[in-house]
Amino acid sequence: AMAGYDGAFPDNTSPINCYGPHCQQGFRAYIAEKFTAGDRMALFGAADVAKLEIPKEKGSLLWVEAQRFWRLSLAEHVHAMRDGGRQINPDFKLFPNIGGPIPVAEYLVGNADYFMAEGGRGPQGAGCLVKPVIGDISVREVMDNILDYRYYADIPGDLRPMLLKLGRTPSARKLCLAEAAAFGSGAYNGVRPSSRDLQRPYIEFLQDHKDLYEGKISAARVAMPFYPMRMFYPASRHYGSAFTMKSRLASMQIPVDFFSEGGLQLDLLRTYDAYVLPELKYVSDEHFGIIRDYANAGGILIVIGEFATHDELCRERALPGWLPEAGASARCGAGTVVRYDVTPSRTDLLDVLSPAGEARLVVTEGQINRPMLRVMSYEADGEYIVHLLNYSCPVEAGYGDNVPEEDVMVRVPVPAGGSVTGVTCHDPEADDLTLEFEVRDGACWFTVPTVSVYAVCRVIFG
Repeated sequence: AMAGYDGAFPDNTSPINCYGPHCQQGFRAYIAEKFTAGDRMALFGAADVAKLEIPKEKGSLLWVEAQRFWRLSLAEHVHAMRDGGRQINPDFKLFPNIGGPIPVAEYLVGNADYFMAEGGRGPQGAGCLVKPVIGDISVREVMDNILDYRYYADIPGDLRPMLLKLGRTPSARKLCLAEAAAFGSGAYNGVRPSSRDLQRPYIEFLQDHKDLYEGKISAARVAMPFYPMRMFYPASRHYGSAFTMKSRLASMQIPVDFFSEGGLQLDLLRTYDAYVLPELKYVSDEHFGIIRDYANAGGILIVIGEFATHDELCRERALPGWLPEAGASARCGAGTVVRYDVTPSRTDLLDVLSPAGEARLVVTEGQINRPMLRVMSYEADGEYIVHLLNYSCPVEAGYGDNVPEEDVMVRVPVPAGGSVTGVTCHDPEADDLTLEFEVRDGACWFTVPTVSVYAVCRVIFG
């Protein structure tokens, strides 16, 4: 700041599992402040914090609290760095790189202005992994960052994310930019001198078509909680189950939003037709009440695996009377609760979502889904925006290029009593199209001839 810089980018800003004497002392102070002596005795078996140490073994509430302590300590350090800069420049910005771990971002709220996240081991980017089966036969498996973008979007406060994702093929590098724009804010770290000319049409498209992105509100009708810290809880399968359900819904062209642990609010939750609960074994009393009230008011709850058997402090809770057995459904007030012991099939999901109407934005005759296509939707000011992304782009070189999606039939819900005056389609590497459309069954139907990598459709309501 004294040198005149606007901000700083501290790299590798990730928590360290420290067991040194200063950390042990800080951990005991953290536990003493958060829990009463009675709670410490009941939860940890010792009222005296002097008898507690940071555990080295997983599988306990104390291990979970150690993870929280390390992250809070990191956040305090980040905050101190920013405060130091703001003593010189009141507008000094801090932009840490949190690395790969998702369960860090929420702790940076109020302590940083931006953050960057990057992938872990193995291939990175957006597109697909091409996996040989036998001979010349291979399968393409989608690799996306949708959950990251949509989860970061719900984190409370003015904390702005950017992902570092580098595809190794021309189409994957373009898709990385499109993905950031469709599911995030458009912020992206992956343009390099060697790829700038290749990505230039996408960069210029985003700059020239801000009206397709700014001021829009998600039109997703399905939501899901995503609580990354649950990965540290005993026998919790929530983290993996959330990613599995994201992929299942996304492969059906059903947009989905995510609620962070600090972002769940009943008034917002009620704007969604369905709430999917993937292996949410540990649920606070507050969140349990919100979920129950949502169902009572008419929402659809899709429960997968264990649900609310414990609170967030690992204390057992009696199962609610409105929770059905696995494989069954039950009424909860004006709403419906459907429970599965494993990830429901695509057919099951369509059935359970059907009372709220067709949830898919792309409907292909004779097919439940288009495996390589992903969608996102927004609405504002009498218009509806649909993003179409083709993930058949190999992220690694040497496996060919992407396969365009042809004749994509899009279905956009039309407000009751409303009309449609026009539909346009925009592609960063093609001319704009004015599409023919039909309004029937409460929706506007139109066909996008080709989605090579990315297309954005605008539906104007009358």
